[in-house]
Amino acid sequence: MHRMVGTVFKVIALSVIIMGLSDTLFVALDSLTVTRRVAAVQNVMMREMQRNNGVPAETEALFNTQLQSIITRSNIAKSVDTNMEHSLTVRLNGADVTVPKVGIAHFSSGEQYNYGELMYSAIKVEMQPRSILFSSTANARGEFTAFNYFRYYQDYVETVPALRYLK
Repeated sequence: MHRMVGTVFKVIALSVIIMGLSDTLFVALDSLTVTRRVAAVQNVMMREMQRNNGVPAETEALFNTQLQSIITRSNIAKSVDTNMEHSLTVRLNGADVTVPKVGIAHFSSGEQYNYGELMYSAIKVEMQPRSILFSSTANARGEFTAFNYFRYYQDYVETVPALRYLK
């Protein structure tokens, strides 16, 4: 009888370890997928910014729709914000930097970028992965069903030169 009890506890311990490792693996895969998809959208957005010295109004809605679909398909990404409509504060090299807006429809008169000026393509994604183990809401660490959510922001910032001559 004592061997059966030991075997049961070994199986339970092994299943808890596998559950924690699989949860960590799924979070890592989901964050890599979000990063890859956001980088692909940002590359296309940067090409449009170079051609038009900003993001045209026609493609702004397209980019917003694509970014929202990335958030919808992800389990850990909760919201997205860009610098197309308004200035955006992002973290660069350990400091908070405000990046100016690049949406052409939102420019005031005289705000248009000229040939050779540098623009910034900035996308800020709120990530909120969950962890099963070591939850602060669990009663005396006895509940493994209580989840602990960690919130952080992933910033994607690229420098883009304006390549269109304005007359």
